[in-house]
Amino acid sequence: QANQSGPGYSCSTTEQFLRKGVHGWRFGGSPCPVQGACDSPLVRDDYLIDPSSPVRTLRLHFIVLAEDDGSDPAATVEDITQQMIDVNLDFLPYKIQFTATWEQVDDSQFRQVHSLNLDVMKSALAVNPSGQCNVYVTGFSGGLGTFPWDPDAMDVQGGIVIGDQYFGAGLHVLTHELGHNLGLWHTFHGITEVGSCSACYEGVGETDGDFTGDFCADTPPDPGFFGVCGDSPAVDDTCTGLPFTGTQTENFMSYGSSDGIACWMQFTPQQAARMHCWISSSLMGWIDCTGGEDCNGNGISDACD
Repeated sequence: QANQSGPGYSCSTTEQFLRKGVHGWRFGGSPCPVQGACDSPLVRDDYLIDPSSPVRTLRLHFIVLAEDDGSDPAATVEDITQQMIDVNLDFLPYKIQFTATWEQVDDSQFRQVHSLNLDVMKSALAVNPSGQCNVYVTGFSGGLGTFPWDPDAMDVQGGIVIGDQYFGAGLHVLTHELGHNLGLWHTFHGITEVGSCSACYEGVGETDGDFTGDFCADTPPDPGFFGVCGDSPAVDDTCTGLPFTGTQTENFMSYGSSDGIACWMQFTPQQAARMHCWISSSLMGWIDCTGGEDCNGNGISDACD
């Protein structure tokens, strides 16, 4: 039901997770397996942000691949600097920020890494994954994140892999992948990544968006058309017979942007709440407690104190 083929960006996060065969559990009659308490709308909504919510700052570590002789690095210092400016602008309205360190690794076998040796690359190069999110910038053909409920989330096989063509000034692919690492599904998860018309299917016109699809009722059902800004081409939901309208192609977790530039510009309030919830639940080791607001002046940021 989705058109995700053709040139442009491709995200492998959900595919990788589903391939691991990690099964969730059900609570309160939820039709879909859940991965933790943050999948409950009652728990999630405790993390809805407001003007008084403290900013949480998380640590990133960029591992930039180059050839054995140091040539053809996948990113420059300027690329990293500009990418960090854009990422922090993307997340600023949602009270999440990032600090970064980086290193260049000269290893030709990983400069043009393919999916078959991603595990080998991560095992060889991961740096303190329990204390920071490793971001590998290389010749990968798209992007790949790691959900916070994945057993590998804070281990050597976690982190993010991103292709060099999708990294740098003005690009938002890293924002998309960080969204996965902080607990977000694709907005089209309930249409294209679950069984068609199954209990987990988020049909058009249905009212259980908090318990199906991406577990966010404020992201409408999305058919996942690739690289389409605005409503997808006229098409009906084959399970409910109603047309897809109001799809959020501007959402960072949609596929409305095929190049990391067009369309993407926002998360929803419930998506922001999910990210803060999953940070508290699974990713506290990544928080930088030395910066940010410190209302009592004890040297520990409000987000940690």
